[in-house]
Amino acid sequence: MEESNVIYELCEKIVTRSDFEKFLEELRNNYATHKSKVWDNDTLESFLDGLYGYNYKANNDKPSWKLFAQMLLAARVYE
Repeated sequence: MEESNVIYELCEKIVTRSDFEKFLEELRNNYATHKSKVWDNDTLESFLDGLYGYNYKANNDKPSWKLFAQMLLAARVYE
């Protein structure tokens, strides 16, 4: 089964906390469905390491619900 673009579309449309919650639900579903295929960081340790690495190299100091979602989405694969 191929990964759906739904997760990326939801991420791009985030404005509110409610939007972020919908994204988190889809992120959880994405992990359950695509963990072995698209999640390079499929353990908590590797995911947090990816999150740290992505955030460390980011130049964005204005947090938003969308930015939080982008960070979580990137942490799936960021090394």
